[in-house]
Amino acid sequence: MANTILLVFEGEKREPKIFESIHKYFFQNNQSAVIHASYNAEIYQLYKMIEDDTYLDILELLRERSDENKLNLSGINRDDISQIYLFFDYDNQATGATDEKIERMLKLFNEETENGKLFISYPMVESIKHFNKNGSSCLATCSVPLSVMQYKNLVSEISSFGDLRKTDIYDWKYITVQTVKKANCIVNDSHKKPEYAEFIKINQKVIFENQLEKFIPHQRIAVLSGIPLFIVDYFGEKLYKTL
Repeated sequence: MANTILLVFEGEKREPKIFESIHKYFFQNNQSAVIHASYNAEIYQLYKMIEDDTYLDILELLRERSDENKLNLSGINRDDISQIYLFFDYDNQATGATDEKIERMLKLFNEETENGKLFISYPMVESIKHFNKNGSSCLATCSVPLSVMQYKNLVSEISSFGDLRKTDIYDWKYITVQTVKKANCIVNDSHKKPEYAEFIKINQKVIFENQLEKFIPHQRIAVLSGIPLFIVDYFGEKLYKTL
């Protein structure tokens, strides 16, 4: 199965369900096969595995994580995988969480055709639906305390998107363009959709550096999902112009 894209999720319940909907609207005509696996632990545990073994084969590691992964990756070897994308939460409440580990992971997983490309959700995957169509989408009102304990409940109370599996293409484009604006606000202090040439400079490393500079010192985190940013990264300018 040459030219296969591997999506690696932190969890096995929430993220794959989100991608079922995304796949329906964005990947139906894709030339590459798309498969997925779940790590079933936080990014900080993955960091420890890599720290202990710098030559770790992520494909074999995933097979060892669950029987479902073994099934999903059956018959697949590393040469079959053309691109790897990883989706993890920032979640500073997790055991062993440090910003230094995030920095190293972003440096290691910065190219989809090599080790893989990491997309981080702040503070966690539920940030993808931290929008209310009747309220403000401005980043100035969309950061949360680092110590927030019930973020999932907070989002469910305000979100216009209760079940992302029920969203349509217009909902996904709304979520994606609002996420683009949020990323631009974090980096450039401007809550608008930038030109594509400017947007591609807003990568995961730059976003994290701005979180470290502008929000984390104040014990806050700017809410941002990595999943819509992956969609734009993958499909590029052609999709970007339709947002």
